[in-house]
Amino acid sequence: MALSRIVVSGHLVCQSPVHVGGWEGNHAFVDPTTGEPNQNLLPVATDAAGRYLIPGTSLTGVLRALHELSDIQEHMWGSNHEGGTASRISVHDAIAVEFPDEKIQPGSRTHVSISRYSGAASDGMLFDRQFLKEGTRLTFRLAVEADEAETRLHADSTS
Repeated sequence: MALSRIVVSGHLVCQSPVHVGGWEGNHAFVDPTTGEPNQNLLPVATDAAGRYLIPGTSLTGVLRALHELSDIQEHMWGSNHEGGTASRISVHDAIAVEFPDEKIQPGSRTHVSISRYSGAASDGMLFDRQFLKEGTRLTFRLAVEADEAETRLHADSTS
């Protein structure tokens, strides 16, 4: 059985603020809205080059959940049970697109931690969550390893 690769690419556009957490630790991040260090900032995920992103694993989870109740799930997304198969779909990280005249400036909102014991606000537990603003564009790339029959079916449906 010969396999072919089908690649789908394009852009995702944030329809509302999006936060996918980045590295957290005892590290003071610079808040882009104030320019000041903020030890309580939950940053948006970035790659090694500092570009904002949504990890491919996060996108994969959303796409896989859409197929959860269908027969296609195990065939295309693989399974982890005895004798299971690897996923035939790979989803790349979605990188925020910067335009030459427009640098991406994430937003930041202040939140308060709620005590799990009292259900009320916890003293001194304010934190800021960074987010990609509505309208932010991100690259999207997905690849599917398809067998010959699936490739013919795809070709027939697009002609």
